[in-house]
Amino acid sequence: MNKTVKRKSIFVPLVSALMVVAFSGAALAVDLTVGASVWYAWWQFATKENYDNVSNDVKDNGFMYGPLVSLKFNETWSLSTRFMTGAFGYGEVTGYDYENDSTFISREKTFKFDSDTIVTYSINRMVRVFGGVKWMGYNWYSKNWYSSIEGYPKYIGYKSYESTVGPGLGVGFSIPLADSFYLMINLNGVYTVGTEELVSTYYFYDPDRRNDSGPHVQIFDLVSWGGNGDIAFAYYFSSAKTTLSLGFRYQQLKVVGRDRKEYLDTQDPAMERDTQDVFYGVTLSALYYFDM
Repeated sequence: MNKTVKRKSIFVPLVSALMVVAFSGAALAVDLTVGASVWYAWWQFATKENYDNVSNDVKDNGFMYGPLVSLKFNETWSLSTRFMTGAFGYGEVTGYDYENDSTFISREKTFKFDSDTIVTYSINRMVRVFGGVKWMGYNWYSKNWYSSIEGYPKYIGYKSYESTVGPGLGVGFSIPLADSFYLMINLNGVYTVGTEELVSTYYFYDPDRRNDSGPHVQIFDLVSWGGNGDIAFAYYFSSAKTTLSLGFRYQQLKVVGRDRKEYLDTQDPAMERDTQDVFYGVTLSALYYFDM
């Protein structure tokens, strides 16, 4: 992990700690909420659009899950943070590459993480605005073995680590539908910056190309912007001090990046990023309330 990523890894929890300190004097009594969220999602991530040799159109699907903690200082201000992680991709597939006229074996896996730390201001019981910090990224690897390209076997592998962080602003609505039953809607815009470290490894069995074998490292500076929204039905069980919610969440980001080495061939798609990162799926959450 490079120094830039380390600084970002420290930055997010530091901001969270400063927010807690800033609001520590806002009220003598604090309500604590602790819970967990599960998100079954479909994902087409930006790097895969450039480097997936199996299919550029198929979206990966899988579960993301993690904890959520919220502090309510009074009827107006609250602070919350959540962290979710999950695995996407397939174990192993075999197929035929018609472009290279070769059978292949491919293995792929992606480990994604997503974190939000936000401060919320409630205008009234139904409308609130919020802002904070978003930190997200993933580890991705892809290993591909070809039986014969130009008469010889060939191995191509990719390993990528991406981390971006930045501000977000949004608005939320809580619409009562019945006693203890609500429709929750949130809309949010985000802007993040960060890096991707991509290691491409080639191994040629062709004796004339043995010297071309080995790893190739690229560092991309990334900027992404876009938004997300979610809609959910929530029910509060007063006797258990617990809220259960079921809903749908959609996120789309435009990702633009540039290889740091300033390659002369700017038309090479491996030197640049200009893609869409799309993530959507069904969410389920359970929250328990403590009076402090």
